[in-house]
Amino acid sequence: DFPASRLQSACGLRDTQIIGLNQQACTGMLGGIRLARALLHTEADVDDILCITADKFPPDAI
Repeated sequence: DFPASRLQSACGLRDTQIIGLNQQACTGMLGGIRLARALLHTEADVDDILCITADKFPPDAI
């Protein structure tokens, strides 16, 4: 399904690196922030990071 790539295309973010995290349940944003922090500290060419989170419930969950 690759929703991160579809979002990248819809927002016109051509020169960006996309990383999708999954199977973290409600801690997805925390995992994303932790990864973002590590990238900012270790990658000299990384200046900006955008973290986005969303939940997708199964059809019979609600």
